Amino acid sequence: MAQRTQELALLRALGATRAQVFTEVITEAALTGVLASLAGFLLGILVADGLIHIFSSTAKLSVQANALIVSVLVGTIITVIAAALPARRATRIAPVAALREAQPEIQGLPRARIGFGLLLFLGGTAGLLQTLFGASATSGPNLEVLGLSVLAIFLGTALLAPILVRPVATVLGWPARLRGAPGRLAGENARRNPRRTALTSAALMIGLALVTAVAVITASLEASINQAIDGTVRAQLVVLDEGSGGFSPQVASTLRSDPKLADVSEIRGSDALVGDISTGVTGLDTSNVASIFSFSMTSGTETSIDATDTTMVDSTEAATENVHVGSVVTVTFPDGDAVKMTVGGIYTPDALISGYLVSLTTLNPHLTTVRDSDVAVNAAPGVSLSTADASLLNDLRAYPELSGLTKEQYKNLISTGLNTFLNLIYVLLGLAIIIAVVGIVNTLALSVLERTRELGLLRAVGMTRGQTREMVAWESVIIALLGAVLGLAVGSGLGIALVSALHSQGISQTAVPGNNLILYAIAAGLFGILASIFPAIRASRVDVLRAVTTE
Repeated sequence: MAQRTQELALLRALGATRAQVFTEVITEAALTGVLASLAGFLLGILVADGLIHIFSSTAKLSVQANALIVSVLVGTIITVIAAALPARRATRIAPVAALREAQPEIQGLPRARIGFGLLLFLGGTAGLLQTLFGASATSGPNLEVLGLSVLAIFLGTALLAPILVRPVATVLGWPARLRGAPGRLAGENARRNPRRTALTSAALMIGLALVTAVAVITASLEASINQAIDGTVRAQLVVLDEGSGGFSPQVASTLRSDPKLADVSEIRGSDALVGDISTGVTGLDTSNVASIFSFSMTSGTETSIDATDTTMVDSTEAATENVHVGSVVTVTFPDGDAVKMTVGGIYTPDALISGYLVSLTTLNPHLTTVRDSDVAVNAAPGVSLSTADASLLNDLRAYPELSGLTKEQYKNLISTGLNTFLNLIYVLLGLAIIIAVVGIVNTLALSVLERTRELGLLRAVGMTRGQTREMVAWESVIIALLGAVLGLAVGSGLGIALVSALHSQGISQTAVPGNNLILYAIAAGLFGILASIFPAIRASRVDVLRAVTTE
């Protein structure tokens, strides 16, 4: 709208009413939304197909019938909403504006905006904390309230961001000042219109905040699993089916016949209902459980499950269902059997083990098909771990679908799986980053257009084309880093809050991947440089004589 001020003013001078101008802008936005949504739908299918080929060898592309309708409706409606405020401003353009060039739009910081932003931020934070830490263990967090709270935090931060623009841009622009006049002018340009600078960096802030939050959660989950493996698992070796379909108990029988292995312990699992709550029941070989696992007991003993129809329950489940040692719970298995079990112990859950634990003797009668999910093994007395590992792998040659891993290899396998998930999230959120870069390009291009006379004057007093390009590039970097600072701060806070709420579920470690955050900040700076290329070239090509001439 700023670029077309003269055009719209001329329409008003020729007799167009405000309603007609508003309708024109909204119609243009609707057409843009429809066409862009159709293009986005087709590109989305291509991206999805590419991700399927990268992350899965068996999945096939499936496009639902309503996907096109939803894509077009969402894209068009969002575009029209985004155009509503510019369209309203367009109706206020006076016909006399057709006689002068576009002027830079300098907006203040109204108190209402600041107050509303503060209300959204504090309300979203309160809702987030209440949802995460006030949720019952049975129902878990309310996802609708959680989503609205996060949205409120993002919107509140975006509205409050203009307050932070001047101090943050001053700090971020300090290195640019070392480059002389272009750097100093870049910092001044970024601070000149705080609202525009903040809104330009908002998209990058949201994208980086989501990436950061996911990175914190993933790093915390990995740290918690590693701690659980080191603290809870005493077994030196583990056999598992990476397809998670389970395998025959014959595998354990084969390993028991190997003199280089000892403490072969089968692990099986089943879904079940305790009352009306869905949970998991894990069966352990109690003959050597002390050699395989180390439980952190809060009450009772781990040997209690040696007795038939006796269970151990994690402390979170115990608190949820108000049970204690000696309580009797009714466990209903998928085969329909309802078994009354006595609680013999309560333990602290971790990222690997939680829920109800029973002996294999208790679990087996209620399994329609007896299959092991894992087998834990130790080296026989006097046998080195490397020798036992080699012997285990030799035994598993008859079962090529199974993997035999040491504890370190097991941790690496989990880490690889988490990194694969994280990479998928990065790819999806990378699209949001692209949108943010496009937003910076648009804002800088508009800024160059509005400052044509200013740029011409700078060139006239001696600024070279290279210095002009450098000034625009530094301004872009400052805007991008502003979004990075806000995004990293908000994302880290959200990630830490979510992890803290999961402590009772066994995610006991909070890990902030500092190296990754530094890389994100560096990447944001590079995005800023990329975003500045076109506007910088355009700024350097301003015709000096035309720019400073007044007719």
